[in-house]
Amino acid sequence: MAVSTRDYALCMATNTKRTNHPIPPLRDRTDIREVLSFHCLASRRRDVILDEANSLEAAGKIPEARQRLKQAEEIDALIQTLEDDCGSPRSLRTD
Repeated sequence: MAVSTRDYALCMATNTKRTNHPIPPLRDRTDIREVLSFHCLASRRRDVILDEANSLEAAGKIPEARQRLKQAEEIDALIQTLEDDCGSPRSLRTD
């Protein structure tokens, strides 16, 4: 069963949890290019939000900075879920 990035995002948006299923063979999984593209875009967005949070904090806008940090944490949680679902080792991430 192939899962598109749209289906993945919809699943995450509804906060549903998948049960543990064995990882299907590569030919049955989503195209790895789609997964990597989604991962890259999400990582870039998280980094932009973190930069905004740092700028807001430096400007003394603490409540706004906290909101941005919360958004970055939510994106990071989605990235972690994506990595866990695809069997990607977190050791490859650069924090």
